[in-house]
Amino acid sequence: MIQTLLHSVPFWLWIVLLFVLYKGVKLTRQSLMHIQSFYILAILAVVGGFYGVHDIKLCVLFALVGVVAGIMFFGDTAMKADKKKGRVYLQGSILPLILGVILGLAKMFYLYQVTFLSNVSVIGDQFTLTSNFVLGLVSGIFVGRAIKLTIKFSTSEDSSANFKPKSR
Repeated sequence: MIQTLLHSVPFWLWIVLLFVLYKGVKLTRQSLMHIQSFYILAILAVVGGFYGVHDIKLCVLFALVGVVAGIMFFGDTAMKADKKKGRVYLQGSILPLILGVILGLAKMFYLYQVTFLSNVSVIGDQFTLTSNFVLGLVSGIFVGRAIKLTIKFSTSEDSSANFKPKSR
């Protein structure tokens, strides 16, 4: 059963999900990142979340709700901006990791159901609605986070003098 699931999921999707989880773990600690990094994670979450969904319009609707939720959730994120180099110093947060785990588990559950119940009409409307809700909402939250942090970056004052080199 697990072997069938492993072979039915494209390899690139496993890479996307693992990368989202990796970035989620990395973001639990204070980090220095480029502003473009917000969008890389958001794009990967959307691609991974929307892949193979049967009702894309419904998933997009829930993603729009997720964008609004992401903008609201990350409204008070503390950051320092280095506008000359396009970098931000963010406080650590466990929320991206939790969202990445939810996205990964929801996608695996969705693919498991579709793999073993190949006829989508057998799966039912409730399953389709639930999977589109979770996958769309979580993907949208990643996009909303990227938008909110970009807005905060553009409206914050330049604190490049306070930046310290990243220590390992």
